Order: sequence, then structure tokens, then C-alpha cells
Amino acid sequence: MDRAGVPLSHVTVASYSGAPIATSSNAPQFPVMIAAVAAGLVTFIAVAAVGPAAVRLYTTTASPPSTTTTTTTTTMQSRTARHINRLPITALQALPSAQTGARVASAPYALASDAAAPRPLAVAGWAAIFGAAAGAYGMAVKRATSSTALQHHDQEEAPITPALLLDCDGTIVDTERDGHRVAFNQAFKEKGLVGVEWSVELYGELLTTGGGKERMARYFTDYNPSAWPDPTNPPAKDHPLIMDLHKLKTKLFMDIIESGSLPLRPGIQEVVDAAIAAGWQTAVCSTSNEKAVQAVVDKLLDGKIKHIFAGDMVPKKKPDPAIYNMAAQELSLDPNHCVVVEDSRIGLLAARAAGMACIVTKSTYTGGEDFTEAQLVVDDMGSTGLDKVEALIA
Repeated sequence: MDRAGVPLSHVTVASYSGAPIATSSNAPQFPVMIAAVAAGLVTFIAVAAVGPAAVRLYTTTASPPSTTTTTTTTTMQSRTARHINRLPITALQALPSAQTGARVASAPYALASDAAAPRPLAVAGWAAIFGAAAGAYGMAVKRATSSTALQHHDQEEAPITPALLLDCDGTIVDTERDGHRVAFNQAFKEKGLVGVEWSVELYGELLTTGGGKERMARYFTDYNPSAWPDPTNPPAKDHPLIMDLHKLKTKLFMDIIESGSLPLRPGIQEVVDAAIAAGWQTAVCSTSNEKAVQAVVDKLLDGKIKHIFAGDMVPKKKPDPAIYNMAAQELSLDPNHCVVVEDSRIGLLAARAAGMACIVTKSTYTGGEDFTEAQLVVDDMGSTGLDKVEALIA
């Protein structure tokens, strides 16, 4: 208690809480607080370590003499005074008065005893310790808050990188009719499946199903079940025969791509080059086999597009948006700043479901499909420069 009857701990807390501290929910407050409290504790321990010794010396001098001679007492007082005078000012101020020395002497720490209150300077001393710690904490938090605010400001002001995401088959190159379809038919023939051949018209219908393995499973289920050679196990995309057929078909398709017989569609090379030059992210997002897509990018686009999302990377194929969601997540893209180039309705629906703008470039099989949800529909990308693409996300 101080002399007014108020507990000393209350005085200390009031001194600490009385200095408002500017904080921010984004500031690293916990580490800074630990550092500030640690600094305060070091000061506290230093004072606490010296304080008891000083109190004992002081109170020994204040204790009533018994059989000690006047000379001895005078000598002790002189020595004690010299020791006390060497104490830090804060510890010296915290000492109790000489009149209460006898009561204080029995307690290990003067401020924790039931002795009469220390001098008013003692309260000021302890308040100064914790006030200094609070001030240090406040300044540290202020500096951290300012630094964090500047970082957030920089992040908010940083421009968002736009992205150009392209489908492969029918978009980059018109592979469906003269590429994939031909490779499928060759694979059926090499595996000995008699009477299995996909015409141009039939393949157009099958294209409404995304994914080559899924396409074959649908064909053997809905169009030609009698041609399926395994009556005990229905056709499914993970059936061993379907898997083998698709692997062979991919190899045959890559041979077609390597031959150079399938050129890029008009405008694709130009828009990709312009996007890369402008600092855009570029990627191919296709439901086709990854190796086949990589072959197209390497052979026809000179490997300029570095990111490929294809095949079985996602559990669901287009029109599910999984392939575009994966691209956005892996490349840290904002869907609102992505433009997708597709050639089919299922691709359009996948892009729109991912929250991205979509340009449809009609291909051999997709010219008659409904593209109502598209931001732009063109015959090819030859007349669509990067300025028109960028306008869709401006």
C-alpha cells in the first residue's frame, strides 16, 4: 500500500495502462511484447537482486543497538552508508524509512512485506521501470505497425498479373478430326477390335464428353456395346483395355504431331507471343493426355508456354472447372484477371464456372454449338489481338 492506502500493485498497473499503445491487427504484436516484457524483467531482476541486500544493510543500521559499542555502531553505519550510496538510484529510492527498518528486516523483499509503505519515490521508481517497458513496447509496436502498413500498402498497390489460358485440341491446333480421331481408329485396329471405327460425324458427337478414356467408355456403352470384348466387366475409364487403348492412341497421336502435318490455328502464335512479351502468365489447360499436350506445345509453339495442366491431374474433366481452378491455384492467379481461349461449349462452361472470361474460337466440330456465355466468339484468333483480349478483364 502507498501512503494513501492504495495497493502498490494498483499504482504500477495504472502507470502501465495509462499510456495508450497504438496497435494493429496486422502488427507482429506477440514477438514484440515478449521482447519488451523481457527487457522489463531484466531491469526488475537487477533491482530485485540488489534491493534485498541494501535493505538488510540499511535495516541492520536502523536496528536498536544492544551490547555493541558506540564505536562499532558508528563504523557499521559508515560502511553501510557507503554501500547504500553505491546502489542504483531506483533501488535506493525503494528502501523503506529508517523508522520501519526493524519490521522490514524480517522480510526477504521490502515491497512484498507488510511493512509500512516505502517513500513516495519508491512508487515512482517501480512505476518508472514498468513505464519504460510499456513505452519501449509501444514504440516497437508503432514501428512494426508502420512497417507492416507499408508492406500491405505495397501489396495492395502491386499490379495483378493477367493470364492467358488456352485449351489445346481444336484451340491451339485443329487436332480432333485429323489427329485424335485418326489415332483412335489406328489404336482400335492394332488391338484387333473389329468393326470399331469412328467417323467424322460420330466423333463430333463423342466430343461432348471430355477426356479420351471417358469418350471410349461412352462409345462402348451407348453406341456399340456388342463390340466390347469383356462381357464380365463393363467398359469404364479405368478398365485395363481402355487404359491400354488410350496409351497406344497417345503414342500414335504424338507421331502425327511430330510429323508436322497439323499446323497451328490462325492467330494463336501471335497472341501467345504478345501475351508473353507483355508479362502475362500463360498456360495450357486441356483434358487430353499430358504427353500429347506437351508434344503440341514443344513442336508447334517452340516450348514457349511453360505451364501445362492436362490429363488426369484433376478428378473431373470439362465442363467441370477443376482444370482451371487448379491452374489458378498453382500459378496464384486471380480468376477475374484470366482470359481463357476455348473452342467448345464444355470448355466454355468450365472457364465460366471458374469465374474466368472466355473467348471461343470455333473449330471444325464446334461451329454449331451454343456459346451464349462467352465474352467473345470468333472464327479464329487471327483477328483478335492482345488488346481485345485484355479488354475483357479491364
